[in-house]
Amino acid sequence: MANLLFEELTYKIIGAARDVHFELGSGYLESVYEDALCYELDLLNISFQRQLELACIIHEF
Repeated sequence: MANLLFEELTYKIIGAARDVHFELGSGYLESVYEDALCYELDLLNISFQRQLELACIIHEF
């Protein structure tokens, strides 16, 4: 991953997501994966907000 602003943090987050994927596999509801990822991020002391609502502008008229 070249030229990432937060390379170390990005590496940790992707690693946490991979851990969840390898541990749980497929077939669960999204909420199960969300809970598991939040647990992993807590273990890594990574600050986050669950289900944060963001404005997304697709077309500007």
